[in-house]
Amino acid sequence: MSGSVLKIQPPALPQATPTYLDSYQDQLNNVHRLFYNRLTSSFNALIDTEAGAGSLFTPYGAYSRLTDFNFAAANTATVIPLVATDFASFTSLSPSGGIQVTKKGIYNYQFSVQAVNTSSQIHALWLWLRVNGVDVPNSASKYNIISSHGGGDGYVICVCNVFVQLAASDYVELVGAADQIELGALNGIYFEAYPAQVAPFVMPAVPSVISTLSFVSNYL
Repeated sequence: MSGSVLKIQPPALPQATPTYLDSYQDQLNNVHRLFYNRLTSSFNALIDTEAGAGSLFTPYGAYSRLTDFNFAAANTATVIPLVATDFASFTSLSPSGGIQVTKKGIYNYQFSVQAVNTSSQIHALWLWLRVNGVDVPNSASKYNIISSHGGGDGYVICVCNVFVQLAASDYVELVGAADQIELGALNGIYFEAYPAQVAPFVMPAVPSVISTLSFVSNYL
């Protein structure tokens, strides 16, 4: 049977007596026995394949946008702010709409973007990461968003995951740029969200952007 991981406190050792007493030694041994039993039980529960994973608390976050996102200008690097907090542990939204951490570590950042192209031509979208406002090397991806066709817009789900090294209080942002955007009468790329629906079938909301941050490991 799997045990529970318990907080371990230093043993309350009895004060030594001036001379050897069997009763003192018995009391001392009993304190040590209780302490090591508790320590062993907690350690065994931690490495147990069934209970161990459920006893660990590591940083994570899941954030999203439930509204459309439009670029203000073409060919311009733009922070894509997250708005909604779906899950959070030792993470939060930064003022810019990035994800901020309270614990240092190596993290896995994953994103899913519902990109839409209203133009009759294929257009390019680039997505990458920044940490504290600085571009993360080798974190960019390029996506060619298909053109509108058959009376409907072109849709592409853009996904990627990147490892980033973060210190406590660091924040990581999703950044994007498109070679043509939808702005006013101009057709191009934007990110689209849909509300939950009940007809013609029940479906949850479709965020325009989903980003998750998962703790992978500490670092020296």
